[in-house]
Amino acid sequence: MEPFQTGVGVGRSPAPDHLIGQDWERFLDALENPPAPNDRLREAFAQHRKRVAR
Repeated sequence: MEPFQTGVGVGRSPAPDHLIGQDWERFLDALENPPAPNDRLREAFAQHRKRVAR
């Protein structure tokens, strides 16, 4: 396998091209209208800002 190909597709589950019907509609709706960030997400971003150098 070529080095470039080893990581292709990693972490993509389910792939959008495998979604059908209502699943596809929910996927598109989540992209177009993402939910508001909750407390856990805000805390995760705060921790990220503290740990990652810019």
